[in-house]
Amino acid sequence: MTGSNHEFIRVERAGGVLTITMDRAPVNAFNGAMHTELAGVLRGLPHDTETRAVVLAGNGKHFCAGGDLGWFAELRQMDKYAAVLQETCDMVEGILNAPQPVIAKVTGSAVGLGASLALACDIVYAADNARFSDPHAQIGLVPGDGGAALWPLLIGPARAKEYLLTGEAIGAPEAARIGLISKALPAAELDDAVTGLANRLANSPPLAVRWTKHSVNQGLKAIAMQVFATAAGLEGMTFLSEDCREATTAMVEKRKPVFKGR
Repeated sequence: MTGSNHEFIRVERAGGVLTITMDRAPVNAFNGAMHTELAGVLRGLPHDTETRAVVLAGNGKHFCAGGDLGWFAELRQMDKYAAVLQETCDMVEGILNAPQPVIAKVTGSAVGLGASLALACDIVYAADNARFSDPHAQIGLVPGDGGAALWPLLIGPARAKEYLLTGEAIGAPEAARIGLISKALPAAELDDAVTGLANRLANSPPLAVRWTKHSVNQGLKAIAMQVFATAAGLEGMTFLSEDCREATTAMVEKRKPVFKGR
């Protein structure tokens, strides 16, 4: 896996720890190539017998700012968007199904799909200045990339709906307090904390670690993938709506959108 030729994903191994880094400056927003590359890497985790623990990170100051608005313009045909939704499902399901524990190391912004990927991980450590948000609804979309499933599972429906409907960002300390993530740490301590945890897990009894994750995730996966299927279909429908087009156009033109409910 480390020998794979990727343009926007770095895959590095240190002992039993595999680090997967999203690498598309400046905010690691997805374009088509990065999306396909990451889906392929995550799909391959069950076949990687050398890896005992995985770290998912973003290069530089930010974890991942979600989808690049410029890429959205290329996806106006339903068959293209359906293929992207399938890749997104593969990513989230790949993390949930991976036999190895997956640790998200979050810096800066984790937005939309970026937030969903982090929250799908088994353990989430974030710098105390990091922020999580899912603004799908505010740009005319249903959060079909995992947000509609993962946020309610982690913090309950009432809190989740407030964040998902408004798109409001939540800082890492508050996210840790309410159980959205595992820990918020001073930024200067994040690298060492994640490295220490990954090495500890990599040197733990592998069968017990693998099957403990498998056991805990059985209930999570049953709910998450059922919700995912519904939300992904509805995201596809809303992606083709006039409101979604208006939202993205208004963002580019730096004006307030006018929504018409169609």
